[in-house]
Amino acid sequence: MNGAIQNPAGLDPTLPEFWYKILVALLIGLLIGLERETKKKIGSHSFAGIRTFPLIAVYGFLAAFIAGIMSIYVYVIMFFVFGMLISISYYFAARDGKPGGTTEITLILVFILGSLVYWGFLLLPVAISVIMLIFLALKAEFRAFAGKIDQEDFYAAIKFAIITVIVLPLLPDKTFPPLDVFNPRKIWYMVVLIAGISF
Repeated sequence: MNGAIQNPAGLDPTLPEFWYKILVALLIGLLIGLERETKKKIGSHSFAGIRTFPLIAVYGFLAAFIAGIMSIYVYVIMFFVFGMLISISYYFAARDGKPGGTTEITLILVFILGSLVYWGFLLLPVAISVIMLIFLALKAEFRAFAGKIDQEDFYAAIKFAIITVIVLPLLPDKTFPPLDVFNPRKIWYMVVLIAGISF
């Protein structure tokens, strides 16, 4: 069918693999939902909790499944409808003076993770969900850390990022005449090392 996503491994509801993957999607949503539920208990804005996140993960899973037997456009429509609902939720939260946004973004990511599980990328969504849980759970610690960083430290971090992430990959990893000992990338490694120690 034109525009259809290929169904990996012939996955269908009669296969044990289908239910195994849907269970993985449920568990991902459940773990993230548990974290969000704890935030609701301490007063943070969150319209979604322990039940909503697993359902959204399954919704993303089923969107990928339906797209696999029909058309990619079905997935786009289902994602668009979901995105509109999230946008409406954010609008009302902002109107009530609770514009956080973390829960809304997390819901979108959970939808995508559910889809990735269906498409067979099991390790990737599990790893991403663990990283998400760490970032969500350590909100207070991140804020405390950010409060201790002054402007000078921030600029130093930016400079270090520039010389390691931007400049280093651009330098050629080869020697140049006349003695074939000048290697720009290896020399820059020393610059990064010195900058890292001083940082």
